[in-house]
Amino acid sequence: MILPPPPKTETTIRPATLLRETLAGQTQGTYPSGAEIHYRQGDPHWHQTIAPLPTATPAPPFDPATLNLPPGHPRPKRFEPSATPPHPQTIASLLDPAQIAIRDFGTAIHRLFSRIRWLTDTDLETQIATWKATAPEDPQIIRDAETQFRHAITQPPIRAALTPPPTPCTLWLETPFTTRLSPSQYIGGRFDRVHIHPHRAEIFDYKSSLVDTPAQARHAAQTYHPQMALYRLALARLLNLPPPAITAHLLFTRTGQRITLTFQD
Repeated sequence: MILPPPPKTETTIRPATLLRETLAGQTQGTYPSGAEIHYRQGDPHWHQTIAPLPTATPAPPFDPATLNLPPGHPRPKRFEPSATPPHPQTIASLLDPAQIAIRDFGTAIHRLFSRIRWLTDTDLETQIATWKATAPEDPQIIRDAETQFRHAITQPPIRAALTPPPTPCTLWLETPFTTRLSPSQYIGGRFDRVHIHPHRAEIFDYKSSLVDTPAQARHAAQTYHPQMALYRLALARLLNLPPPAITAHLLFTRTGQRITLTFQD
């Protein structure tokens, strides 16, 4: 702190005068410039004792991955199974308010389930309140989705899927992915929920289909079989596991059912 020299006569109490009188007292030396040192604590040459930082190892040169295709090879196509509806859609169905409400309901309840890691360590009321506060859907859709969610998590098959297993398990929630199926095709999408165990994995896909009975749910499950077959293949490639080590489950939120799909490997 640098202070101006005191005037020969001074009656006004200034901050500089206060510091000089309270901190200093007697002069503790002078700088080469002639300035008086009124207060000093510590080593003024501390910066000379700091060892220089070690020289950083330069980062290796960037080596981008390249996909070498022969001349004239068509650009690989990206395919999203979830973007292909199980039933053909028309312009009328896409613009139908009832169908729009069904799709909005599915989006809303998926978003709520994505907030649940495990039921045992989740504050459900806090998560539901946060979900409701940020939901863009119609209030009636949000109320219906909350009602169905609360009912679903009371059903043993759904609770079992949201309960941590006794063995080590890595959890993926709403995880996007892209992987190559062939030189000309990529598959992309988003896993709702994946449990990765030692040497095996499980896919859980939430379905808010308008089904009211277990028989209807089993029938609806067959329409999702092609989608889940591709999801299963994609996860097997991502985890470097054989397809038989991947199990695919559908969680029907309306009936509280879990249906495990079977595949011919």
